Amino acid sequence: MDPRPWVPKWDPDARRRLICFGPAGRGTSDFHAWRERLPGGLDVLPVVLPGRERRLSDPLATTWPELLNPLSDRLADLVETSDYVVYGHSMGAWVGYELVRRFRAMGVPMPLHLVVGARRAPQVPDPLPSLARLDDAAFVAAVQERYGGIPDQVRNDPEILALFLPMMRADFALLDGYTYEPSPPLDVPITAVLGLDDDLVSSDLVVPWGELTSRTFQIRHVTGGHFFLRDAAIEVTDFLAQLFHQEL
Repeated sequence: MDPRPWVPKWDPDARRRLICFGPAGRGTSDFHAWRERLPGGLDVLPVVLPGRERRLSDPLATTWPELLNPLSDRLADLVETSDYVVYGHSMGAWVGYELVRRFRAMGVPMPLHLVVGARRAPQVPDPLPSLARLDDAAFVAAVQERYGGIPDQVRNDPEILALFLPMMRADFALLDGYTYEPSPPLDVPITAVLGLDDDLVSSDLVVPWGELTSRTFQIRHVTGGHFFLRDAAIEVTDFLAQLFHQEL
C-alpha cells in the first residue's frame, strides 16, 4: 500500500529505514537535517500526522484507533523489505511503541530497535494534571509553562495560533485518552533517550520502558531539555548510526 500521505517521500530501493515520530503539537521539521547527518543509503522517514504541514486539510486524529489503523496499514509494506529503526520523541515515543505493537499483531517484521525520546513509559501514570479541558487561553498558557515549546511568533499572532490550536488540542486529547493495555514484551531492543536538563521526564519515569522488551534496554543521556532534538542532533544521529552499524 502506498505510504503517502503519512510519508511524502521515500526511496523505494532503500534497504535501511529510520521511521521518525515527533512530539505533540509539532511537525517533522526537527528531523529534516537528520538526512544529512546520517549515513548514505539510510532512508530517513519523518511521519506526517493528519492535520499538519501538507496534511493540513486532513481530519485530526483524536483517538488512538483513528491514528494507528491507517498508519499501520500504510507503513506495513514499507518495512516488509527493509531493516528499520523506529524513533519517537515525547508523544511520538508512544506512537512509535504502539505502531510496533500493531505491526507485531499484523505479522509485520519487527524493527531492529525502538528508540524513545523524552517520554515516560506508557504503563506509568501521568504525574501531571491534564490540560485538555482548559479553555483556549488557559490551555496555551499551561502548555507554554510546562513545555515551553510554542514559538513566540505563534503565541503572539492570533491568526497563526488559531491554526495551531486544533492540532495541539488533538494531540493532547490523544495523550489524555491513552490507556496502556498490557501485552507480552516486544522482541525488540529499546533505548530511552533523555535530555540532561529535562524537567518533565526523569530517569525514574523511563526505567519502566525496560519492562516492555525481552531484549536489551538502556538509557542514554544527551545535551538539552525536553526538546533536545536540535540541541543534541549530533549526539542522537551518531547513536542512531551506531545502531544500524551494530545491528546489521
